[in-house]
Amino acid sequence: MNCCINNRAVGAQQMARTLDQLKEISESIIRRAAYEIWIKKGMIHGGDMDDWLEAEGDEAVMMEITMNIAHDSLFYKLYKAKKNQSFTSSAFGEIIVDVIENFLCEVQLGNMVKSLEVSLEDVNEKERILRIQNIILRASVETFFWMMYIKHSESRGTEQTRIDEYRGNFCDQYNKIHSDISAQPFVSALAGSGGIGSISTSFAFPNKLDVRSMLDHVKNDFGNKISYIYPIYRLASLSVHGIDIMSLKKFFFKSGGAFPYVKWDKVVQVISSEYFHMLP
Repeated sequence: MNCCINNRAVGAQQMARTLDQLKEISESIIRRAAYEIWIKKGMIHGGDMDDWLEAEGDEAVMMEITMNIAHDSLFYKLYKAKKNQSFTSSAFGEIIVDVIENFLCEVQLGNMVKSLEVSLEDVNEKERILRIQNIILRASVETFFWMMYIKHSESRGTEQTRIDEYRGNFCDQYNKIHSDISAQPFVSALAGSGGIGSISTSFAFPNKLDVRSMLDHVKNDFGNKISYIYPIYRLASLSVHGIDIMSLKKFFFKSGGAFPYVKWDKVVQVISSEYFHMLP
């Protein structure tokens, strides 16, 4: 499966289908809202257009549309952004395009897992599938936090400084494992054609923050710090570390029941919406 978005893979017909789908989704949401308005008004006939216009002007309805079409809109906007050379040649532009392409691949994979989970009836089997979804989500969420920090933190240096922190994070993580993966028998277990050289320590990167501290420097549209979403990262991390196995849950939670999992669709919509606004 080719997840990449490129000029050959995304043609005019695919763009037309995407736009048609966005229009269909939008009209479906407005139609439902207009119907609810009609009911509240006492189901009086003859005011169809007024009900429709009232639904279109409702901020909650517009927010629902934005959240529902965010992923497809992001796909389309990314396609256009990649043609914008001045944007893709900038430090942030190069990074965010790469990040969003990875994210769209993660969404495809996560949706496949989600469809499998829905088809299962056994609760335990569903929970095992949700673990996989959490693992995919963890990668998406951490990168998303970094992008939000780089783009929206005005209290910690310049955007370039924060990009350097992001690069420094990769440098630190890679050099930590370099000595281990360079030794046999690990090399024989690695795939890929790239070399396993160390990264020069001559790069002067600023000290990076941990994830929670990073979020403390980012504020939402209401001026509030977004560190309140940190638990999403921690919850997904349980699956990444392999400690959310059923035997442990049964030991500590005698009453049984499903373990909490992050809602895949909701998180994908939120991330897609934010990435959408980071593109030109």
